[in-house]
Amino acid sequence: MDIYGVTQVNNATEYTFTPVMTGLWVFYTAGTSSDPMLAIYEDGVLLQSDDDGFGDDFYNSELVTYLTYGTQYVLQASFYGGASGRCTLMVRPPVTVPETGAVMSIDASQGLTFIPSESGTWEFRTSNNGASDPFLIVYAPDGSQLGNDDDGGGGKNSLLTLELQAWETYDVYAGYFGPGPVRYDLSIVRR
Repeated sequence: MDIYGVTQVNNATEYTFTPVMTGLWVFYTAGTSSDPMLAIYEDGVLLQSDDDGFGDDFYNSELVTYLTYGTQYVLQASFYGGASGRCTLMVRPPVTVPETGAVMSIDASQGLTFIPSESGTWEFRTSNNGASDPFLIVYAPDGSQLGNDDDGGGGKNSLLTLELQAWETYDVYAGYFGPGPVRYDLSIVRR
């Protein structure tokens, strides 16, 4: 069974997952005290697993994984200490960033794809209105980490200034630390 969006998980379950696009996918469990764990496999090989989430509150899991369009993966949802439990599983596909200068509203963690129309210096900035602690990680076209920031934008905001090449594909992980509320804005502009 393919999963997209929000799914209720009752007890340990495996899902077949075939991405509809290439990029950073976010898998997240929420609203539980059952301590869910997530793992994703390709051809039986573990790609990534998580128990308590990166920068997230206790008892929730989060995977941020680069997946390829059309490839079949197995997503395993289980629970610490046994096969029984219950949680909500959210699957968020990568989002293509709109034309430069746009401000995007981010709700929770999001994988983004950014293709600059010009070579040069680009600024990535979060604005949290004091309600969350966002961070950014930008990946180069070869998959290596190009830059990351947590609080460089003042307060708990992120700021990254990077040299990018026109028409190359960059992946951006817009995440956050701690429990919600997690809504914040992200702007990407040419400098």
